[in-house]
Amino acid sequence: MVLSKIFNPTKTLSNKKVLLRKLLADDFDALKTAMSDPKIWQNHPQHDRYKLPKIQSWFEDALQENALAIIDKDTSQLIGSSRYYEMDTQLNEVAIGYTFLITKHWGGETNLAMKRLMFQHAWQHFDTVWLHIAEENTRSRCAAEKIGAKLHHTGIKHDIAYCWYLLPKGSL
Repeated sequence: MVLSKIFNPTKTLSNKKVLLRKLLADDFDALKTAMSDPKIWQNHPQHDRYKLPKIQSWFEDALQENALAIIDKDTSQLIGSSRYYEMDTQLNEVAIGYTFLITKHWGGETNLAMKRLMFQHAWQHFDTVWLHIAEENTRSRCAAEKIGAKLHHTGIKHDIAYCWYLLPKGSL
């Protein structure tokens, strides 16, 4: 498949619930506040990501890797982040990940609203969109399954056991 348009991983996306936009250097304080809850990272391979040095390192990488800020449309508050990565035009696939939301937005409509925007945008350019989730991250695995993603396979990535989840194209 030839891509009709160049994929823009930081395209602003919006619906009634959330606004996704490019993460900016000015977002550091808001992101630090969002990331500072240890509960967010309990099931994550980096359990201490809520500590300031980890937040700073994550933020620097996120800016370089075109991360998205997730903004709650009701409050205009930055409530998390996600990004596209591992774009492969030869295999016609991309991954969505590095996603987190503040605990107030767990279990509700926010993850579905955000993922729907991201998947729909990606499916305009790629046939396959992956979610890579650490095997021990049961909360994120459950959230992926809640939006309809199915476990495709498991493997080792960065010396950690990971699960590759897939949603059929156009299913959101």
